[in-house]
Amino acid sequence: MFEFKGTKGKWINHPLTQGNIIEKNSGRLIANCMSYQTNTDNGEHINENLANARLICAAPKMLKTLIALYMGIGVCNNTLVKNMRQLVKEAINEAI
Repeated sequence: MFEFKGTKGKWINHPLTQGNIIEKNSGRLIANCMSYQTNTDNGEHINENLANARLICAAPKMLKTLIALYMGIGVCNNTLVKNMRQLVKEAINEAI
């Protein structure tokens, strides 16, 4: 029903260049999160960049979890569950 079209495999922060997200086995670059800078010199943007990198690394697992949740919810007449299922489906479709 859902198929992820991005780079398959485990995404990790490159061990030598934090903020560069790579696929663990191939070393293929997924994203570079360290290019954002600000005019302020307090270094806070580095923390933001690294937080963005952690979120991107977690994305494949979060998508897998959302798909499992969507499939596990099934069809239900409960309005709350229906609404949750719809939100999960929308998140999955945005990710794939």
